[in-house]
Amino acid sequence: TPQPLKRREKVEIPDFTVRPDAFSIGAPHDGRLENAIQFPENDQLYKRRAPNIMWCASFMAENLQKAIATFRYRYEFEGEMVVADMSKKTGGHFDPHKSHQAGRDVDIWLPTLKGVYKRDHLEKERKPYWWEADWFALYGFLQALEETGSVHAVFLDWSLQEKVYDAAKLMGATDEELDRLITWPRPASSRTALLQHSDGHIRHIHVRFKCGPNDVDCSNAVKAHDA
Repeated sequence: TPQPLKRREKVEIPDFTVRPDAFSIGAPHDGRLENAIQFPENDQLYKRRAPNIMWCASFMAENLQKAIATFRYRYEFEGEMVVADMSKKTGGHFDPHKSHQAGRDVDIWLPTLKGVYKRDHLEKERKPYWWEADWFALYGFLQALEETGSVHAVFLDWSLQEKVYDAAKLMGATDEELDRLITWPRPASSRTALLQHSDGHIRHIHVRFKCGPNDVDCSNAVKAHDA
């Protein structure tokens, strides 16, 4: 049975410095990448599902690593984090995705309870089921993503958000934090919280980053249903 994660307040997070010249151009559903960064290998923090489709802009490369590290160090999470599809090397249309075009979108498998993940899951693209997920961990990761100030939205099917909500309450989340971070119990159409609804996101989350400070031809215009 999963237990609430215990938060360590004083943790040292390593610096993640990336070159600043990987640019996101256009919008997530109509854009491209210039001088892309391939998301780096780091088996201590996460597993990469398919590095050949894991290209991104500088802003996402830096802040995604920072968020994963902050979450892992703060809660000493022992389960696995699998980082999956980002963008093609030059961005643009990327089947079967409706977005993932400008190096600011990433799919991340639901964090799993200790012992669930097996090495062949990557090869078979065997994403976790909801009952294998560690919902306490997902809330902790959501906190870390918000703290970077770099994330536009995180998408998860509304039907599963109550599980994140309940986990957050058991971890001591205030009403203000719940309202700010999780759409449930508001209608699925609500777009005010960080964790928003998108159909079919039941075995992974989709994280969408904002335009970075160097992305001068970038657009934050988004279509939630195109996650």
